[in-house]
Amino acid sequence: GTRQKLAESIGSLSAVLRKLAGGDRELARKASGVKRKKTKRLVGRLSRVIEKLFGS
Repeated sequence: GTRQKLAESIGSLSAVLRKLAGGDRELARKASGVKRKKTKRLVGRLSRVIEKLFGS
């Protein structure tokens, strides 16, 4: 009946919300990895510039 349909809908909705939350975590993890990679590259470039300027 109506209660069963409501219960099924709520179950489906919670499954969708779980998938969305998992996707958000995955995006955040990828974004932090990209940021870390860009920071490493920037530090590498800066250290090369400093070596050229000061001959370290």
